[in-house]
Amino acid sequence: LELHACDARLARMCVVLGVTLVWTFKILDYFDWEFNTDAHSIAGFVSVILCLIVALSGSLTAGMAQFYNGEKAWTPKEKVTKVGKFHKWAGYFMLFIGNATAMLGIVHYYKDIVEDD
Repeated sequence: LELHACDARLARMCVVLGVTLVWTFKILDYFDWEFNTDAHSIAGFVSVILCLIVALSGSLTAGMAQFYNGEKAWTPKEKVTKVGKFHKWAGYFMLFIGNATAMLGIVHYYKDIVEDD
């Protein structure tokens, strides 16, 4: 049962990672593989990188929690706790950047597209 749960987590992570990468490549292809320098594009690129980091750190945390037997008695803090805290704060930062990216996209849409019509 534990191996099945690990496979399910890995599959979910691969789906999120795959969807993120596919849409990144579609957007880059739409813009002829050139990066825009507006705030929305830069924040979107940072969001993609953070999404990859959060997904990988979450998988590492889940794997360590499931298969890791713990540190030696004299170790002050477990590695699982450290990786888990990193994943938690990276996730919070990802949510913040994601919301900022969406907000910047809305501003870009109304400022550059709607007002130009």
